[in-house]
Amino acid sequence: GPSAQRSFQPEAQALAAGLRSRLDIAPDERLALTKSLLDYHGQQMDTLAAARLLALEHERMGLAPPAPLVQARWWFTVMAHHGYFGEAAQAAHARERLQALIDAQGFAEVRFALLTVDMPELLKTGQLQRADKVHREIDALLPQMGAGLQPQGLRAQAMYLAQRGDHAAALACIDQLLAICSDVEVPERDQGAYRVQRANVLVALQRHDEAVAELERLRPSQTGTQGELLEVLRAFALAARAVDTAHGDPAPVLAEAFGGAARLHFNRFFLTLPELSARLCQAALDGGIEPEFTRATIRGRHLTAPDRTRAD
Repeated sequence: GPSAQRSFQPEAQALAAGLRSRLDIAPDERLALTKSLLDYHGQQMDTLAAARLLALEHERMGLAPPAPLVQARWWFTVMAHHGYFGEAAQAAHARERLQALIDAQGFAEVRFALLTVDMPELLKTGQLQRADKVHREIDALLPQMGAGLQPQGLRAQAMYLAQRGDHAAALACIDQLLAICSDVEVPERDQGAYRVQRANVLVALQRHDEAVAELERLRPSQTGTQGELLEVLRAFALAARAVDTAHGDPAPVLAEAFGGAARLHFNRFFLTLPELSARLCQAALDGGIEPEFTRATIRGRHLTAPDRTRAD
């Protein structure tokens, strides 16, 4: 929450001062410290501080270019940062620099990471043919990757398989990545996105009670805004169960789900299940629940009406 973020402000300022004044920090250590500070500025939505930090590090890199692999990791970090803030032109420039290094040097691990970033964007824009190519490239590279990198690749593959409707295969990918997370001791809090993805696939397989239980097990580790979003996702899982199985009156859980989603400006529920998302939106409109947010979600996600004969 905000109070926790404020308590780190002195440390963030000290780290920024150290990066400005110290010239003897090893390039890979400097990259790790800079990325940590960029992530902090991103959480605070502090674009000015982030821009100052990027300007400083670009200058340092120009004065003493690090090894090509460190440069590649730097441009990946810059690309991800600008992408997070929706700065498309800057992100595209960073990607060009990154791609040039990959083309010249190989860097299988960096290429693998780039593919995992590409997959959700391709699926979001409906580029399924290119997504299939990325899926196969990830598959070819996966055996070469260390255990710490494999979960992101498996997550990207699970996204593609779910979008394609192969939910059993998607679940197998997710269970494999969660097993690897256990092996490398990824904290439960950091497994949240994987667990949510697993719950979505369980909903697609009509295993609704298991999906709800999967989300409920996250409650101890998800706090602040993450905890609020978790409750919204749980409400959507309950709403899906109600709509799919006529399990009780869907109105209360629909109101909880769409009310929370509107409050958090979150329209990405069941992203790989557009037909289910459309049915939930139609049920919300029928119940007069958050009509403005619901219609904006339908338009923004280009959801197809479940019943095209309806006048609305």
